[in-house]
This record gives sequence, structure tokens and C-alpha cells, in this order.
Amino acid sequence: MPNNSPAITPEGRRAAERVRTIFFLIAAANIVFVALIFWYRQIEVAQADSARREAVFTRALAAYNAQDRDGFLACFSTNAEPRADAAFFSAIIVGEYHRDFGKVTASKLKSAATSTDNEGGMRNYDITCEKRPRARLTTRFSVENGSARLIQWRMVR
Repeated sequence: MPNNSPAITPEGRRAAERVRTIFFLIAAANIVFVALIFWYRQIEVAQADSARREAVFTRALAAYNAQDRDGFLACFSTNAEPRADAAFFSAIIVGEYHRDFGKVTASKLKSAATSTDNEGGMRNYDITCEKRPRARLTTRFSVENGSARLIQWRMVR
């Protein structure tokens, strides 16, 4: 059987290689573009989670300073250990922390000592208190029904 297909010239071969190269570059650029979109969405989700945790911390701190038991305990998870109840608030929060530290007058998030994960994470703050000019507040969070809740509130000198 005779070969009726025309021979590919060197110019035709180079043109085909250029088209193939352009096609592969476009495909690679699309892959990078899709990866950037997914990465950006993860950053948006992390920032939203951080904002929710900060809002819970702000409410809890305001309730701590006002010695508002119900407002403070409302920020806690039902799975907190030790259990966050009226006895916990009276013994630990008022009986120890308010007695030793007083009201928190300033707080600054220590980003290097902060971790987040799908379960909630931990946030550390350098705080200034009425009775202690320098202290540290550690909070741990859990995610409960889609919202952040405190599971730990610990103040140390």
C-alpha cells in the first residue's frame, strides 16, 4: 500500500512542537491557578475562624472583668475540663484569678505561641492586670455546633 500522506517538513515539525509547548504551558498555568484559589480559600476560612475565636475571647474577657458569671460561663463548651459551672466560677475565676490578678486592663495576642486546628486551637495573650503588671493568659478552644467555645482559661504570672 502506498503512503499517500505528505512528509512532515522541518518547519511543520517545529510549528507542532511550539503548539504542544504552548498547550502544556497553558495547562500548567491552569493547575497553578486552581491551586492558588484553593490556598486563598483556606486562608479566608482560617481568618474567619480566628475572628470567631477572638470574639469569644473578647466576650469572656468583658464578663471576667465585670465578674458576670452567666456571661463568662456562656462562652464555655459543655465539654470543658474542669466543668465550667457556678462552682468553677466562684472558686477559680473569682476565688483565685480575680483575687490574684484583678481586672485585665490590656491584652496582646502572642502569635508565635498560638496554634489553630480543626478542633479549635490555643491562643496565648500577654496581659496587664490591676494587681499584676505582667501576666499570661492561655485560652483553649473547641468547635461546638459550628461555633468556637472556650474549654480552658488559665492565668499565670
